[in-house]
Amino acid sequence: MLISRETLNSEINEFINNDVYTKSLLIIKGVYGVGKTTFLNQFRESNLKEKLWLVLDFSEHSENSYLFLKKTVEKFVDESGIKFKTKKFESSEFFKSLLSNFGLNGSLAYTEAAQLGVKSELHLISILKSIIASKFEYYSASIRESDKDHFPIILARMVKEICQTSNFRLFLILDECEEMNYNSSIFIEELLKSDIKISLLCSMKEDIGTMDNKYFSTVVVQYMLEKSGLTNYKQLPINSFSEDETALYISQKYNRNFEKSDEMIQNIHNLSGGLPLILNVISSNCSLNELELNGGSYKITEIESLELLYNRVIDSVTESQNKILWYVALSGGFIDEDVLGSILDELNIINYASELGRMQRKNLLVYDEDNNCFKIKYTLISNYMCSSSLKSNYEKKAYYKRILKGYLDLVRNKKNEYIIMNLYWNLKRYQDFYQSAINYTRSLVKNGNPDNAIQIIDSILKKQISDEYQANIIILKSILIEANYSVKEFKNCTEIYKSFTSEEFSMLKIEKFYYEMVYTVAKAYYYQNSYINSIECMQMLLKEVNQIDRNIYHNCMLLLSSAYDLCGDFNNSIRVYNEGAEKAAKETDYYAQGLYHLSCQMVAMRYDECIDKLEKAVSTFRNSKIHVHKLAYSLNNLGIEQLMGGESKLAFDNLEESLNIFEKTAIIEQHFVQNNLGLYYYFIESPDLARIHLLQALKGAMSPLQYAYVNNNLGVCFMKYDVITALKYFQDAEKSAQNCPDPVVYSNIYYNLARYYFINKNMTKVSDYLKKGRIERISKHPQYMQLKYKYLYLMKRSKEGNKSITNNNFKLSLAPNDCDRRLAFYNSEWQLGELMFYN
Repeated sequence: MLISRETLNSEINEFINNDVYTKSLLIIKGVYGVGKTTFLNQFRESNLKEKLWLVLDFSEHSENSYLFLKKTVEKFVDESGIKFKTKKFESSEFFKSLLSNFGLNGSLAYTEAAQLGVKSELHLISILKSIIASKFEYYSASIRESDKDHFPIILARMVKEICQTSNFRLFLILDECEEMNYNSSIFIEELLKSDIKISLLCSMKEDIGTMDNKYFSTVVVQYMLEKSGLTNYKQLPINSFSEDETALYISQKYNRNFEKSDEMIQNIHNLSGGLPLILNVISSNCSLNELELNGGSYKITEIESLELLYNRVIDSVTESQNKILWYVALSGGFIDEDVLGSILDELNIINYASELGRMQRKNLLVYDEDNNCFKIKYTLISNYMCSSSLKSNYEKKAYYKRILKGYLDLVRNKKNEYIIMNLYWNLKRYQDFYQSAINYTRSLVKNGNPDNAIQIIDSILKKQISDEYQANIIILKSILIEANYSVKEFKNCTEIYKSFTSEEFSMLKIEKFYYEMVYTVAKAYYYQNSYINSIECMQMLLKEVNQIDRNIYHNCMLLLSSAYDLCGDFNNSIRVYNEGAEKAAKETDYYAQGLYHLSCQMVAMRYDECIDKLEKAVSTFRNSKIHVHKLAYSLNNLGIEQLMGGESKLAFDNLEESLNIFEKTAIIEQHFVQNNLGLYYYFIESPDLARIHLLQALKGAMSPLQYAYVNNNLGVCFMKYDVITALKYFQDAEKSAQNCPDPVVYSNIYYNLARYYFINKNMTKVSDYLKKGRIERISKHPQYMQLKYKYLYLMKRSKEGNKSITNNNFKLSLAPNDCDRRLAFYNSEWQLGELMFYN
């Protein structure tokens, strides 16, 4: 499999195709497993087909160096190009030359070759191979010390004769030349002494200097530089794959297109460090289905390739470097530099900074400056070391103790809590492990990393757990509820909550976070439109009003009021709202009063009253740096109220400020403001901008109600230029509305569908949707009397026949006590869905 390495390809192509590089040396350097041999083989097959080449692959040589050279030159004779040249050899002259050089008598073979004439190349190959075999037998059997160099010299002269006769430049490829042996060096030196056109293309490990192999140093570098008039000497690195190249490799292996941004590819790249050998181990031992199911993770097994790679790594390091590698591996694949330093000081490893530098140059370790830690570059090798039996449990325990001591003594902080947590587990200090896990995962949720918390807790819950640690597990599950809520996995929240037994509930109630957890579950039910369950949770909390934090109390009252409202129980909604607002005022709790002002749109009848309370909410939260999200909520609500009241400019300013706060703080309800800005742009007749904001809102929607309203608004927006797409959005809104108990939601959407079909003169559909709207349900709520008037007007027009209906045909006429809010919306052609914060 060829992965493009453009720079390397370009450099070698220049080396090969430009005669100026005759008598030149090009060295490719890279770590073991990076693909030097594979690259050279693929390059040779694709770029040297019509050229003369000879490969000495020292990674495959046997103890018998004569046999190694014999096979190498036989392969050269077979594949070197004698049989591919358009220019034919003058067989008789060439063979005479060989016979003369090698001291052979004329034979039947020579006579047959002469008779074949210019068509005798293939026969010539067999003669050459016969000569090689006879010389191999002769010199292998010889016991004279003076004969030991003769065989490699004879082979070199044979290669030289072929090169001179063909007049081609020879490309001598030395793979893993750090393994060069004595007889090979004699063979190469003999070639370099000649006047043939020759270029050397070599590969060696990254951490090997040119002087590390005496034969390579003496014969290749020194001889070519000092004696052979070498004109060019260049070293090129061959690196591990980038993320793009890893994605391409996996795509080719599994015949599927993957991008570097895919989670599976990122995990595979992290495990492998982009090292082709490890990628090959993974892809050779895992089906695509296994990789996808595990998100690219790879279960370590006793695999020969990994063991070989590990052994090659260990062979290349000193005793001190081996210890460092194990400390980093058993720390989890990375270790704080101060912790490592303290361990190495304790072990009396002198000048360990130099050792660490050498390990970085060998690509075994990388230094992460941002986190001040060392990492093993190839995570899979680190995992293999930890899971293998290369060290006994007793030995590992000693390592774990030293590492833990280093972390506890030097840098105990949240960043390193994950490592400490795992060290406790490995040392079987389970109570410490659970306490560390609770602290760490709770901090992850608090600091905006709930996904990591979910992953860690899920892995802990899969462990075998003794009953004595059950209380810790319950706490971790409560954190899991918070984490799932943060990533909008509301169903997971409620499923975990329902899994608690009555005994576990009793244990939870003594924890101070219990009430906050139940409030979170109530919100999770709320966002699933499961308002009855949400109400039950809040009623349970409110029974213990003296126990719960006052902030939770007021948040709970507002959520309960909203849940009643969305169930169509408007009287209870107003009752709960007023009860909570009165308590906040009585206690002079300005923050709580701000919450009720923020949520006043649930119950307020008059526009001026609404604006006054919302402006008070903005003022309250603008002065509070710790409640910036409540300021964003208040500005959103004020902006949409102004838009519904026809004050577009004021609305835009407040909505824009709200969006800016959302974007800076990454609050999950940003789609509320995006939806409302979409409505603003619809009103000022900028449908393209309206569509952009509404599509963004659709991506963030969390509940059926939100999906219903945003899809509804997109349908209205698309009516200006694509009625087919508009209908699709209206129908999607209808599907979501069917899961909403709030009668206002489906009444708004059914009105729009009835109006759509009225425009398209389908009176049967108009009648169906007007009936589905069940206007009698919402007519009980004084805020929505205007919607009832619009329904009645559309019914009247539909009964009159296929007459047009426009905004000019309809104008609200309000009675003195009618709600005067949403007038701009009700005077619009379509019903629009605003998103407000009620809690």
